[in-house]
Amino acid sequence: MGETTVSRGPLIGAVIAGVAGAAWAQWAAGGATGRASVAIRVLGIMAGVVVVLGAARLLPASEADGDRSMFRTWHYRLTVVTEVVAIAAGAAVLGTVAHGQYVIVWVALVVGAHFLVFGRFFRPVFHQLGAAVVVAAASGAAVGIAGAGPGAVELVTGLISAASMLVAGGAVVRAAVSDRG
Repeated sequence: MGETTVSRGPLIGAVIAGVAGAAWAQWAAGGATGRASVAIRVLGIMAGVVVVLGAARLLPASEADGDRSMFRTWHYRLTVVTEVVAIAAGAAVLGTVAHGQYVIVWVALVVGAHFLVFGRFFRPVFHQLGAAVVVAAASGAAVGIAGAGPGAVELVTGLISAASMLVAGGAVVRAAVSDRG
């Protein structure tokens, strides 16, 4: 079997997605109660660990991206800095106007938007992840506007965001394993 070297950048992205997916699941679990909350927490962590370990196992044999790594570009850095500032500012405003239950929606919207920008500058596949996380934000907002409580907003937004991140990270790992032959 001839092995193809896998690029390091997507694998690092898969590690980030695995950690982020597990974190989104923890936030979602805050909107559930009892056994459902525990199940979401445990399954989110387990799925995140599978993605992280799958990517980490492939990293030693991966090919460095060097100067072409998205992580080295000013587009990446500017997008991430803008994302962090927007999250903090939006969360502060929502807290100030007594709509703290929508912080998770705001965070998902900003995270989704940052992936859409990544799709423009780096890889079109980021458009799919960005759209999925924006859908998570819209779904959470819709649930809240429809009259469901803050827990439902957290649960819906967090679960869709977690699933989006974990599926994206898992797809990268699966593709990398397939590429290796």
